[in-house]
Amino acid sequence: MRKLSVGIILSVMVAWFVPAYGLAKSSTPATIYVVKKGDSLYAIGKKYRISVSQLKSINHLKSDRIYAGQKLIIRPSESARSKTTTYGYVKLKSGRLNVRKGPSTKYAVVGHLNNHQKVVLKEHKNGWYRIASGSLSGWVCDDYIITGGAANPAAKPAKPAKPSKPATPAQTTASGKSATKAGNKLKGKVIVLDPGHGGRDPGAVALDGSFEKIYNLSYTLAAKSALEKEGAKVVMTRSTDRACYSGTNRVLELQCRVDVAKKSHANLFISLHNNWSSNKNVRGTETHYNDRNSTDYPGVNKYPKQSKALAQLVQKEVASAFGSKNRGVISDHLYVTRKNTVPAVLLEIGFLSNRTDLNKIRSASVKTKVANAIAKAVVEYYHS
Repeated sequence: MRKLSVGIILSVMVAWFVPAYGLAKSSTPATIYVVKKGDSLYAIGKKYRISVSQLKSINHLKSDRIYAGQKLIIRPSESARSKTTTYGYVKLKSGRLNVRKGPSTKYAVVGHLNNHQKVVLKEHKNGWYRIASGSLSGWVCDDYIITGGAANPAAKPAKPAKPSKPATPAQTTASGKSATKAGNKLKGKVIVLDPGHGGRDPGAVALDGSFEKIYNLSYTLAAKSALEKEGAKVVMTRSTDRACYSGTNRVLELQCRVDVAKKSHANLFISLHNNWSSNKNVRGTETHYNDRNSTDYPGVNKYPKQSKALAQLVQKEVASAFGSKNRGVISDHLYVTRKNTVPAVLLEIGFLSNRTDLNKIRSASVKTKVANAIAKAVVEYYHS
């Protein structure tokens, strides 16, 4: 038998490989990843779009420590997956959400869900989720479900934080109110832009084989130009296809990006990424921030309210400009938002695994719209 090398994906029968699950043989294999030197649970989870907590739960890990050659389950067999519970939250502007007997409006309504109601997600098919909530079960359109670990979805949006210093320069109108000159709305502000991944780390791989890191950099350069037109000083964690940190340690790579904001005396930090899902129907824009602590991920952003306010504005403007599904803002424990010493957000523009989103991401006109939307959100943050 050929000796296996680390850093590859295997498909095996979970009953043979992981006896701890106590499963009978299944025709649906599990997906196994062989850890390579320098890997971390965060990096593996980011690559395959699975949370660290899920990785630890599936593999019965008590700490974040892993070692080269270790075999991790990325996706359990079908029978193992049935034991994992995934939740979502209803998101409505008004009224109640119809629950139908099947995944289409052709099916009869069997019940209703209220805004912010928590549901168990059982299955996804053709843009619909099969859900359960108490005794109610059925299908709902995925446009009205927030997934990805949204925290406290019923909370009222926070008002955008006011700048610690008066906006400059300003003029006085006849009414006595201040008005900022066009092109100077962000003068005096230092914004750090972080193109996700880079160098040895390609990020997600798109349907056409292109790498996330390339799109992240392209969109970040466009956003830099848009912010500079508003008078901001923009500092980038990388401006070419390279890593921020010269070594291979993933944590030090992320800390390097955080350190750029600290050394630059930045006012804001915005990390730009593009998303990926094994379900090619999943699409849309989402913005991440950190406002809570965790035993698994100690520490919290020093400006949680301001980070949330910025995330809400970025999400509103970019989701509209990108023109896909608005997936909302998500509170989680990403390193660059959690460890930052300034208000920080991480934007996932669209899904490279979805054909419609990918076509948008590749569009030069969409890139310009998104860049302008980011600049508009930052202006609103300081002047609304």
